[in-house]
Amino acid sequence: MSSPDEFQNALQGAQARIASHTGYLFEVPQVVPIVRSTYTYRNLSDEDLEQYVRFLESEAGRWYERIGTQAVKAAMAAVEQRFKAKLPLSEQKATEQSTQQ
Repeated sequence: MSSPDEFQNALQGAQARIASHTGYLFEVPQVVPIVRSTYTYRNLSDEDLEQYVRFLESEAGRWYERIGTQAVKAAMAAVEQRFKAKLPLSEQKATEQSTQQ
C-alpha cells in the first residue's frame, strides 16, 4: 500500500470483516458445551447419560453450565478487545512508514 488512503480503506475493510464475525464468535460458546459433552461422554451407558442430563437440568447443573459459558464469553471478549486495541497502532505505524517513503 502506497498511500495513507489505501491503508485506511484496507483497515476499514478489515474492521468491517471483524465486526461481521463478532456475533458468530459469541454463538460458539453456546455450541462448545454440546460438542464437548458429546465427545466426552460418548462411552457412557444410557443410564449414566440420563443421570448426567438430570444433573444438567437441576439448579446446580444450570449454574455449572452458565458459569462455564460466561467464562468462555469473557475470555473471547478480552481477546477481541486486545485485538481491537492493536489495530490503531498498526494504522499509526503504516501511516508513519508511508510518510517516510
